[in-house]
Amino acid sequence: MEVVLIDDVEKLGKKGDIVRVKDGYFRNYLFPRKKALVCNESLVRAYEERKAREEEQVKAEKEQFEQLAARIAGTFLSLKVQTGEGEKLYGSVTAAHLADALAERGIQVDRHNIDLTEPIKQLGSYELKIRLHPEVTAVLRVKITKE
Repeated sequence: MEVVLIDDVEKLGKKGDIVRVKDGYFRNYLFPRKKALVCNESLVRAYEERKAREEEQVKAEKEQFEQLAARIAGTFLSLKVQTGEGEKLYGSVTAAHLADALAERGIQVDRHNIDLTEPIKQLGSYELKIRLHPEVTAVLRVKITKE
């Protein structure tokens, strides 16, 4: 029996996939749990249209993130901080500081997406990666200077 999956089913397929299953498996497991419907032409067409719309939406979202990545690549942040002896910073520069500095320039980025393994504690120039989308990464140039 061919069925269309309404929800992801482990070891069987993802939502929208058309799979072949045994009648008993469909009748006793998939259908009662609302995970699949019997495959018919109109249902297949509806799922294909939905899948096409989702792909277009993902493509448009990716394009937006690519534009944001281009904006970030063209941005150079210069942060002035207080320093002590040996050019060490009082405190450190964290991803939250960088996200706030970008927000002041009109670029909204979640601080968790800034790839900063540990806080910056030295003066200098840095290139940091920002994960905007699974397929889009931006490089942010930052220079930390004395106040």
